[in-house]
Amino acid sequence: MLPLYGFGALTIIISTLMVADNAVLVYICGMIAATALEYVTGAAMEAIFNMKYWDYSDKKFNLHGHICLSSSLAWGVFTLLLIRV
Repeated sequence: MLPLYGFGALTIIISTLMVADNAVLVYICGMIAATALEYVTGAAMEAIFNMKYWDYSDKKFNLHGHICLSSSLAWGVFTLLLIRV
């Protein structure tokens, strides 16, 4: 599962290259890219290994337990930290 973090960082960096000078767009693009990666990875791992490595089913506004609104918003903050700091 550790390669996911490297791919996640690369995904965020690549998805924000064109908007790096605008903090709002960095937040939005990073949030969308990280959330998409989290959903695809979670769904694929569940299909391949028949188990959930994380489960947001108990959170409001979740999608199949793979992603949720609160985590997506946090990904935006983490994106700003990665890109700006």
